[in-house]
Amino acid sequence: VRSQIVNPPDVATPGYEEENKHKSEECKRICAMGGASPFTAESMADSMLNGIENYSFQVNLGFDGWLLGTGTSGMEAPASFVQLLAEVSLGGLIRLIGSVYTKLHYGIVRDVRKEEAAKQK
Repeated sequence: VRSQIVNPPDVATPGYEEENKHKSEECKRICAMGGASPFTAESMADSMLNGIENYSFQVNLGFDGWLLGTGTSGMEAPASFVQLLAEVSLGGLIRLIGSVYTKLHYGIVRDVRKEEAAKQK
C-alpha cells in the first residue's frame, strides 16, 4: 500500500472562480506574486498522473510546488536519484528561498493592513 499527497496550486476551475469571490486581499496578492496565474485543469491532471506513475510521494505543480516538495521532503523515499540529489544539494538554498518568500508574504499582509487602516481614517 502506498499513499501520495497532491498539493494543487491555483487551478482554473469553477471552484477556483467561486473561491476568488471570497478570497482575502492578502491571499489574492500572495497568489499573484511574480505574475502567477492559475494552472489549467489538464496540466494539474497530467502532473497528478505523472506523479502517481513515478511513485512520487508529493505531487506538486510549478516552481513554487517544486520548492515546497523539495524543501519538505523529510524521510520520504525519493522518486528518482536526481530528486534525491536535488533534495540533498539544494536543501540550504531552498530554506533561504523559503525565508525570502515568507518575508515577502508578511510584507504583503503588512501593506494590506496599512491600506485598510488608512481607509478607516
